[in-house]
Amino acid sequence: MTSRQLKLSQKSTPTTKSSAVVFDDDGWRHPAELIYSSGRYWTDKKFFHYCIANALTISPSSLTSPDLLFVSDDKKAIVMNEKYRIPLMFVSRWQWNKLKSLMTAPEGERQLRWQAEKFEVLHIARVWKILTDEGPTKEALENTGYANGKEERICQIKKWRCHTLDRILNRFRMGCFSSEDERVEKFWGEYGETEYVKDVTEFDWERWISEPRDGVTMTLPEFSSGISAEQLMQGLVVNNEFWMWETPENPIPNAMPAWSMRPIAHDLFYRGKAQSSKPSPSTAKSGSKSISPSARRLDTQTPPRARRAQHPPPSISAPIPTHVSKPPEAIKPETKIESVSANNSKPIFGPPRPPNFPHPQPQTLKQDPLQPDSKAHEFDSKDSEQKEGTSSFIDSLKPPFVTDVTKYVLLLSPNVYECTIYPDFHSYFHSIDRSR
Repeated sequence: MTSRQLKLSQKSTPTTKSSAVVFDDDGWRHPAELIYSSGRYWTDKKFFHYCIANALTISPSSLTSPDLLFVSDDKKAIVMNEKYRIPLMFVSRWQWNKLKSLMTAPEGERQLRWQAEKFEVLHIARVWKILTDEGPTKEALENTGYANGKEERICQIKKWRCHTLDRILNRFRMGCFSSEDERVEKFWGEYGETEYVKDVTEFDWERWISEPRDGVTMTLPEFSSGISAEQLMQGLVVNNEFWMWETPENPIPNAMPAWSMRPIAHDLFYRGKAQSSKPSPSTAKSGSKSISPSARRLDTQTPPRARRAQHPPPSISAPIPTHVSKPPEAIKPETKIESVSANNSKPIFGPPRPPNFPHPQPQTLKQDPLQPDSKAHEFDSKDSEQKEGTSSFIDSLKPPFVTDVTKYVLLLSPNVYECTIYPDFHSYFHSIDRSR
């Protein structure tokens, strides 16, 4: 059910009766009925591009999947019950034959018919859009193995129905080829819902198509071979923004076929639905802080909040940011101080360094014999933060930055500790022998 149909069903007023709850939807204004559109929004350019973008390609009969019908608009392929083949191909042929009859009519007749009957053609194109949006996809079926319930999935597809399409087909089989509001209301006043509730797949469409219907004549071999969107719009051309229908008797020189306009038509109506490609690993590691305007224009699917997200952290080999001082030369690169601090793109806060305090080398610091290897714990932030009293002490420290190795002596009665804090904010506690 489309969003419009859902809104109509929500607006329906329930009338409580003794036996059931009946929803009053104004009779012929059924929630599954597509509202007839004839507004000024539909300029000739938008009208033709929309019909071209939503023209259907119906696959030939398949020996491997005799019960399934594959339908595509070149953007999405869906799967339906094979019993939809004849009515679907007939309505598609009727749609484009109607457009051809309008465009090849004499000038006076065309001016009278165009502004009214072109919306009949548009209405069918809008039904195709609903069909391809709601239908089960061919890709999902192909990705389902028999071990994962493919046969059950096929049974569900054969039972699937597009109710908006079914209402069109039920009117067509009863001889009502118009979807204009007055005709739909008249049809409902004559038949009510008795004809709409019938299953269109159980109707004898082969017998129905054996004679011409509203100027459309088709044979059974045509249905088994399928039909493409290119075949349907063959003859429709555009020349200097003027749309015409050329025939073998009346060729139009320097005209562009409508089929060649298919990609442009898709972009005109569905440009926002193309998902942006994922960035490559090399792009993710680059750590660039800006997005080019061209990439921002292409990424139409990304919401503004995502574009304002923080940039990825720089790689280990990236240079240290300018607002963080480099470690002193006394600390060798092999101690991994530089590599660890390079990962921290944010400023590192720590206590002020006491004036004229000596900066001993890390390897000269005495190590508690009860402690494990100092190097293993010297740069392990998780272990150091888990030490008792370390987290509270580190959190209590205030800016500015720690730009060098800083050493403190803590008098934590009854013990005395020597604390060394490095520029990457790792700390190392060392017990001091009070007898020294």
